[in-house]
Amino acid sequence: MRTRVSPIRAPSAERGHSLALLQAPPPDACPVTVYLYGLAPRSRVEMRRCLDLAASVITDGVVDEAVRVDWSQVRYSHAAKVLGAFRDRYAPEGVRVKLSALKQVLKSAWRLGLLDAETYFRAVDLPKIRSKPLQRGRALTEAETDALLTLCDADRSLRGRRDAALFALFAAGMRVSELLGVDVADYDGGTILIRHGKGDVARYAYIGPRYVAIVHTWLEHRGSKPGPLICGILGNSKLVLDHPMTISAVTRLCWRRAEKAGVKRFATHDFRRTTATRLKAQKTDLADIKDFLGHQSIKTTEMYFRNDKEASKRAAARRLAGERDDGTTE
Repeated sequence: MRTRVSPIRAPSAERGHSLALLQAPPPDACPVTVYLYGLAPRSRVEMRRCLDLAASVITDGVVDEAVRVDWSQVRYSHAAKVLGAFRDRYAPEGVRVKLSALKQVLKSAWRLGLLDAETYFRAVDLPKIRSKPLQRGRALTEAETDALLTLCDADRSLRGRRDAALFALFAAGMRVSELLGVDVADYDGGTILIRHGKGDVARYAYIGPRYVAIVHTWLEHRGSKPGPLICGILGNSKLVLDHPMTISAVTRLCWRRAEKAGVKRFATHDFRRTTATRLKAQKTDLADIKDFLGHQSIKTTEMYFRNDKEASKRAAARRLAGERDDGTTE
């Protein structure tokens, strides 16, 4: 039988709020810690930050650490107040993500026996966040990806080989964090083992013969020493194999290459949108695209498809001029 741990509350005059705790409960009795245990390391930092903001809102600024909130006393009114604070600070999509963290902490509190079922379900019964924002990001054209690869191919330095391999591997539809986590031992002639995908789910990714040749050229220079497949380079030739490149370093690398290649600036995540869009154009089954990208839901995958904006503009212009798509007049 579970033993409920009583929260240690500070005297009212010291804590200034009925939901503020003098000290955090033990990790296995704290709903915040229990929830964060289930997240990937990178996600823990972001969710901890938004939960600390929620703590400040709930306690009127008395505490700014979510672990020092007495979650057994949180009610619908507190959750609604946090929702209002999130709406003031974040875009609708961000509100949904961060509100989900709050709800998961309340669920952990219920599972730990700190909230009864009725109190929990009342607290999480918040209004839905409805919005349909413009699509972020874009899909790169074939001409743009060719320009990037041509630029890197013309650069005979070690960085040129590495950057070409980086762009080739992006064709596998990996998240940048997944790509940077691939060890040289995880790559086998176009088959890539992603050991720690989103949600710590492992999967395989693949690249075609053209890109395999590019990565092979990089490996001829990199060698087979243990370490990240795509690594940093010091000076002109010293490989950094003891730790992976950072996401910010890869982002800056992409921007520099884009500028030199005459390509409009893009986000690293746009490579995933590019892969999804091209697979769809090739009539690939949606379920296969979902699995290829490592998504849990087809609805998420559908958000990655990008239309050809120029083609859409031309079609709209024809319609406004009274022409059909086949060029005849209506």
